[in-house]
Amino acid sequence: MQERAPLYAQRVKDVGASLDRCVGFVDGTALFVARPGSGLQRACYSGHKRRHAVKFLNVLTPDGLFFYLYGPVEGRRHDMTLYHESCLDAALASTMTVAVEQFYVYGDAAFMLRPWLQTAFEGLVTPHQAAHNISMNVPRTAVEWGFKDVKQMCSLLDFPRRMKLRETPVGLLYRAGALFWNLRCCAYGGATSTFFNCPPPTLSQYLGLPGAGSESEGEGDMDGVGGGGGGSEIGDGAGDGA
Repeated sequence: MQERAPLYAQRVKDVGASLDRCVGFVDGTALFVARPGSGLQRACYSGHKRRHAVKFLNVLTPDGLFFYLYGPVEGRRHDMTLYHESCLDAALASTMTVAVEQFYVYGDAAFMLRPWLQTAFEGLVTPHQAAHNISMNVPRTAVEWGFKDVKQMCSLLDFPRRMKLRETPVGLLYRAGALFWNLRCCAYGGATSTFFNCPPPTLSQYLGLPGAGSESEGEGDMDGVGGGGGGSEIGDGAGDGA
């Protein structure tokens, strides 16, 4: 991330974003599951989606890769709860400063404002603040295409009747889907990388194979940010199932 941060920031700026040092986008996503038993119905029911689900916290980059993934947790949890439980705040604080320049990720108004985490304005906003929100909605929406790409590539994830907690490794399936999408994106690209004109690292660079540093100029290693709790780093495929 640190090696590719200037590239990410420039590509986000090129699509009309008002922030000039944004290198990624953080958001929570819900994976719908079958109505669970054993007393989990209330815990997994999302009042926002009005369905039973488990949630994941993701950080995606302009080249279309899942840079960070934490979860699963109960569907009723707020995105900020996932943010605190994952210890992502501490990880970003230690990695978002590159050559004394402060980079940051961007999230919607559900997140808190930090030097390494910028958020949308909410409430009574000025015309300038409203224009800022609109300019950032375009790249944020484009990056979230990654959620769709994972479910399209692994169609089982989009079939809630087969996603049964305590019978199916729901968390493991989603993490595996995100890892395979990263590998596919490195090999063939994707809609997000095309939109931002930001080529992903090569497969050898992503996997850290010997000789990766000598490949195409301008492409660095893609290292996952460390996470706490039940989080996993997609970069190395680590993580446990639900």
